[in-house]
Amino acid sequence: MAINKAELVHRLTEQQRKETDAFETLIDNRLKADYAGERICVEIKNFLHPKVRREIERRFSQAGWKIKFESDQREGDWVELF
Repeated sequence: MAINKAELVHRLTEQQRKETDAFETLIDNRLKADYAGERICVEIKNFLHPKVRREIERRFSQAGWKIKFESDQREGDWVELF
C-alpha cells in the first residue's frame, strides 16, 4: 500500500516529538510567568524543523491562541502569542 502524503506531513519522529514537547513546555512556562493579557514573545534559540513548527502552531491554535513565528536577521527568531 502506498504511503499517504498527508499522513507523512503530520507524522513526527520521536526526536521531533521530544523537541515539540520541550518547546511547548517552554512557551507554557513563559505564559504562566509573564502573560498579562497582551502579546507575548518567546525567543527561539534553536532551529525548529517545519514539522515541529506546524505541530506547535496546531497545539496552541487548538488551545485558543493566535500564534505567529517571526524571524529577523538582527533580532533572531521568536514566536509571538496573543
